[in-house]
Amino acid sequence: MSVLAELQAGLPRNGPGSDAATVRVLSMLPDVPSDARILDIGAGTGPHTVVLAQALPEARITAVDVNEAALAQLQRRAAQVNAGARITTHVMSMHALTFADSSFDVIWSEGAVYIMGFSNGLRAWREFLRPGGYLVVSENTWLTVAPNPDAQDFWDEAYPSMQTLEQNLGIAKEAGYEVVGTYILPPEAWVTEYYAPLEPRIAQMIQRYSKGSREWKLVDRTRRELEIFRAHGNQYGYVFYALRR
Repeated sequence: MSVLAELQAGLPRNGPGSDAATVRVLSMLPDVPSDARILDIGAGTGPHTVVLAQALPEARITAVDVNEAALAQLQRRAAQVNAGARITTHVMSMHALTFADSSFDVIWSEGAVYIMGFSNGLRAWREFLRPGGYLVVSENTWLTVAPNPDAQDFWDEAYPSMQTLEQNLGIAKEAGYEVVGTYILPPEAWVTEYYAPLEPRIAQMIQRYSKGSREWKLVDRTRRELEIFRAHGNQYGYVFYALRR
């Protein structure tokens, strides 16, 4: 198991988020059919996938991810709430989706579009939406045009293509979407839902490796991420972009 996989293994979530945020953003979409066809891209272990299935009890959800073990955990989550029959999983790269054009009413991707890049993802996935269908993605976003230098330096290294909210809205419009709304993930969805369970794991693992080793650096970078959020988390955050084709 890789260092990063070990850091994440067994945690309730593998990134910031909350059930309440997923429900809140879904409610922003005004006319999603009760039997919607939903594609969840980069679904991971699927806490939000299960929330979508519960909120839309007739929906059919296709969940894709490159991590087969994560999708197996998603299936277990779904079975626990009797939603397994409505969620189909595929081990598939978001770079090489094989669905027919206009196959889905909603495409949903929480905390994963960065893998392709915001602009690339929006443009590549549009063809899979029916006309008038919705794309919902959450993306780490600058909430100020003048961030603290420590935060700027950290994210310039970790995610150099990070944009401001206004820049991302411009990208969405250029990619052929109408902006339905945005929602900034609240701090508790970072701290309570993700960082609090992760922090003890970091403390345990950072003692295991020689200081300065590749493994130590990977764990320490995650520790540094927590520090940056505590000091400057009001200057950036995950923003949900609810968009209509």
